[in-house]
Amino acid sequence: MKPLRGIIQTAALPAMASLLNPLPAGVNYNSTEVVFVNQKALATLPYYFERGQMCKLGQKHPPTSTAALESIMYLNKYRLYKAQVWGTVTSSPRVNGELSTLAKASFVAFDSRFFDILGPNPTLEKLFDLPEHNVHEAPNFLPAQNKVFVSNFNHTYEYLVDLSVEPPALQNLTTDPPLESVNGGFIHEGKLVVGTDGYRNSTPPGLYLYDPATNRSEPLLNNYRGLKLSTPDDLVVDQFGQVWFVDAPFSYVAWTYDNPPELAPSIYCFNMTSGALSVVDQSILWPNGIAFSPDNQTLYITSTPLGPDNRTENHAIVAFDVLYPHTLANKRTVYVPDTYFADGLKVSEAGNLYAAAGSGIDVVTPEGDLLGKITAAGEVFNNLVFLPGGQILVTGVQGIWRVRIREQGIVHY
Repeated sequence: MKPLRGIIQTAALPAMASLLNPLPAGVNYNSTEVVFVNQKALATLPYYFERGQMCKLGQKHPPTSTAALESIMYLNKYRLYKAQVWGTVTSSPRVNGELSTLAKASFVAFDSRFFDILGPNPTLEKLFDLPEHNVHEAPNFLPAQNKVFVSNFNHTYEYLVDLSVEPPALQNLTTDPPLESVNGGFIHEGKLVVGTDGYRNSTPPGLYLYDPATNRSEPLLNNYRGLKLSTPDDLVVDQFGQVWFVDAPFSYVAWTYDNPPELAPSIYCFNMTSGALSVVDQSILWPNGIAFSPDNQTLYITSTPLGPDNRTENHAIVAFDVLYPHTLANKRTVYVPDTYFADGLKVSEAGNLYAAAGSGIDVVTPEGDLLGKITAAGEVFNNLVFLPGGQILVTGVQGIWRVRIREQGIVHY
């Protein structure tokens, strides 16, 4: 391999320790399914090394151009999404072999606390193979039906995953009237609040309320004082029944909605009782995922930069203190995914963050420590939802997965 142009090779480092720690004593994991990264060894890789990337660094396109969409969503079949740390190539064949071992595992621990989260028998299984980009996002557990709502990019129907049978069954769902490109959702008092892309010029983006008992959907919000929303994406509902949601022009970039953006990317708080809509933050260029801490005192936001398509764009998960009724304060960076960005975000009962970061789910403490990753051999994960009993349903570009671990996630009813 040749060194990168313009970079002078330094003297060879001493032989480094293995990238693989031994698994803890007393556990009976399959060593090909669960691995433990030696972070001290990872801190000094043999030079030279290079991570896979989707396009040339510095190559930029306008965020609404065809090239931007192709490079973000399609180029090389999500090569950057799939490039975890084990996508790094070094000058050491031994280290490269250890990195390839990481790539084959389903559960990659970076911290010994991750084993307490996994429990004795963690599993990852693909429930459904689906056409590429058919599954969208918005997985939500419907407790009365014992089903999971999953959105579909088809524009005519959604999916339901029936958990009352084993293995779970996949059903088509057409709401009345149909919902257009659902991005996010949150179950509240038995009904599902969803955010949608809208479609072309026929249906504007907005918030809708879906009642699983009657199959009826109705609009809640489609404008900010006469200005069209861009793309209400992920959302949460607080203890007062207010909807906190992120809004950025994802649907315009993805060609599903024809109207150019009329508002800056924002975080909003919507009072479903009064109809009042408040802008609570405009500091994040592409806000995407959103989640509350277990006590609803901290709000977490992921950022998905669709502008300049290189990995140097800010893509941190940030946290805010929540000052009710609708003020955010004390913004700080919690975690930066190493696979370009995080999309969907959920929080466990213990307060740990589960971020769908492209080629895996990153499990992170509230302080920002990476505990581990859940991955599926390079498949692309978009979003997730916690189910009862330590189960997680994961949506991705080419299907739906189920994870079973010890840690309990927050399940909304």
